[in-house]
Amino acid sequence: MMEVMEGGSYVAEGVKERIAMRSELPEPAREITDRRLEVARLICSGYTDVETADSLHISKSTVDIHRAEIYRSLNVRNSVELLLTALYIGLVKPEELYFRPKAYELKPRPKKQWRENDNKSNKR
Repeated sequence: MMEVMEGGSYVAEGVKERIAMRSELPEPAREITDRRLEVARLICSGYTDVETADSLHISKSTVDIHRAEIYRSLNVRNSVELLLTALYIGLVKPEELYFRPKAYELKPRPKKQWRENDNKSNKR
């Protein structure tokens, strides 16, 4: 507390330990199954839960369960950490990643059609 009285800041020891743990790369807690590896690859490729479910012919809730277990197994908190960890430990290779679902179709924006009322209001 003297630290705070002297103008410093106080950070609890438990918080300091968690901050130190975050600075290190997470180590995998355990192996993941082949099915969860498939889900992890799709997540790393940017697939949404619905797209992942459609691709693997499973329900979205099953994808959610796999995602939670993958995060727990690899000690990650989100998809960015999953991607970084998967690349770092060799779970996923860069050439295995594709950042658009197979059925993704890039469509041009439709041209705006002017109505007569729009033209009249623009001239005023």
